[in-house]
Amino acid sequence: MLDTLTIARNLRDAGFTEKQADALAAAVRQASGIDLSQLATQADLKAEISATKADLKAEISDAKSEILKWVFGMIMGSVLINVGTMIALV
Repeated sequence: MLDTLTIARNLRDAGFTEKQADALAAAVRQASGIDLSQLATQADLKAEISATKADLKAEISDAKSEILKWVFGMIMGSVLINVGTMIALV
């Protein structure tokens, strides 16, 4: 268990006012009671980054396919228009 009284005394001995020492000791007591098990670990973050990268790669691949489909369609449309114009002019 955390001995906040000793912490406060040490702080006062180091030049803190009683009010400052008590406030800091209370903050340390509060911080020591935080449940750290809910924090993300480095492994959690790496897994999330990997999953996000995979999602982005899939989205980029889908976008490339969609763009190629539209470009090919536009080229084919342009060719058909040109062929139709050439036939009409003949």
